[in-house]
Amino acid sequence: MNNEFILKYRVLIAIVAIGLRVTAALRTAGLSPSFIDLTKNDEDMNPRLINLSALCHVLLIYPSDLFHPNLDKANTKRVPHSPRPELRDFSIIEEDYSKAFLDVLDKDKFVNAFRYDTYYCLTGMRTWKKRSPTILNAKNYLALMNMTLYEFFLHVEKIAWERIRKVKG
Repeated sequence: MNNEFILKYRVLIAIVAIGLRVTAALRTAGLSPSFIDLTKNDEDMNPRLINLSALCHVLLIYPSDLFHPNLDKANTKRVPHSPRPELRDFSIIEEDYSKAFLDVLDKDKFVNAFRYDTYYCLTGMRTWKKRSPTILNAKNYLALMNMTLYEFFLHVEKIAWERIRKVKG
């Protein structure tokens, strides 16, 4: 991953902003302490989208906050938004990601670069089980569509809010 994209530090900054300890925040989100670890060769952390969303729910921030373009500027020491209490009722589920991928991926273009089963797992189509990819994989899939993680998460958040409003009535 490139130097401007250091998700581990963005997550740690967001945890500190809400006043929780790292282990407490992870435990509350149902994640193990290894969630925050670096991946192979000291690369940045590479969680599944759904797990990152669970942590963001605990931190009362949107996942898109962690990928906001302003965070790529040098010496940024905070996420663009402080915790928002109105997000207590907000959550992202696997179906939200599936719908978002179905909306943004061009099937023909995607399967020329990746596999059919990857497409069907992302979109939850046919009998394939929905599966949330890792951040790095999602970044690669979205790059094929000229979309950033920030733009993708904004789309997923919109889908999640529509689902929540529909359920509430």
